[in-house]
Amino acid sequence: SPAALTLRDQLNGLPPGTSAATILPRGYAAVPQPGSSYGVQEKVISAYAEVSLAGDIGAMPLSVNIGARYTRTRQRANSQQHLLLDILNAPGSGGTQYVSVFSPDFEPVSKRNEYDNFLPSINAKLDVTRNLVLRAAASKSLTRPDLGALNPVVVYPETLRPGNLTASGGGGDLKPYTSINLDASAEWYYSATGYVSVAYFHKKVDGLIVNSVVPYQVTIPNADNIADTSIQGSTATFNLATSVNLGSVNVSGVEIAVQHTFDYLPSVLRHFGFTASITLPSTNREFDRSSFNNGGAMPGLSNSYFVAGFYDDGRFEARVNWARRDTYFNRLVTGTEPEFVLGSSQWDARAGFNLTPKIQLFADAFNFTNTPYRTVGRYTNQFITYQETGARYDAGVRFKF
Repeated sequence: SPAALTLRDQLNGLPPGTSAATILPRGYAAVPQPGSSYGVQEKVISAYAEVSLAGDIGAMPLSVNIGARYTRTRQRANSQQHLLLDILNAPGSGGTQYVSVFSPDFEPVSKRNEYDNFLPSINAKLDVTRNLVLRAAASKSLTRPDLGALNPVVVYPETLRPGNLTASGGGGDLKPYTSINLDASAEWYYSATGYVSVAYFHKKVDGLIVNSVVPYQVTIPNADNIADTSIQGSTATFNLATSVNLGSVNVSGVEIAVQHTFDYLPSVLRHFGFTASITLPSTNREFDRSSFNNGGAMPGLSNSYFVAGFYDDGRFEARVNWARRDTYFNRLVTGTEPEFVLGSSQWDARAGFNLTPKIQLFADAFNFTNTPYRTVGRYTNQFITYQETGARYDAGVRFKF
């Protein structure tokens, strides 16, 4: 605001109008904040080759695509923080509380990562008949960590509890996770607009990135000669809440989909139709509610269901969608305790009217039944979160050029 710009001139001893002249044309400059700001430099070099083949197996056309990518990644994350120098007994606490001793100035911290990956792929399609198609694919893929997870700073509390030292951050050591993917499907097109498909997928994921709590050791002088389960001699062991790479995880499942239109019915009924699908995944690293050793549990997996009814006569179109996802393990909120997202259903709708072949009026309604987002702990009566985002409605005009 003009008042804020004038005040900035006064506080900094600047001639009147300086802030308005320097800030307003370009906006506010980003000012690094030691301890909370960090930078990540990433250099990626890749090479890719691809070849497509076609032929026949008897009277059945076959097409194959083969590709390979080689990628080299170099990363460096830099920041600053007050380093942890020691842990002392809090004055007057009688040993029931500790205090952290930090370096007086911010000190630079950095982490480096280097990795090279070869990523092959092959896709094949076989037209068994005019209406029956078989597909198969195999590939290796790579997913790099989000840059926001690479901050190398470890945050220590100023006061600590004996036997339960906690800290957070320090994700600069993260590696990408790779996945070997196998897919196979059969598709039957029983009409010009109708089909049934069945697909199987299997993924072997190495180094999946998840939020977890892991032991983290720091060397300290231990000037007060503290000895408990977390501090032994000159080694302090923290429970560090951070992002980590898991070991190997297998995920497999089946997806069934169908689309049907009633184009054989008379009058306006022939413009109606529906689509539906169901996905049933499984993993060898499911969260076991009866166990307190679930650090490698695979998050985010549950059965999902989708049904949509639609009408489309070329001029007017409308669709109503129903989607459901069952309860799934989301993350560990402490070293052993989980967060689950409860299963829920959502309804969406859309309508559009084509004024011309290039101009359409449309209206969308998302979550119009106001389904909430709910999370619980190990047991369903252990309430954690309840969020109502409400319904969202959009309307507008779409142009095609």
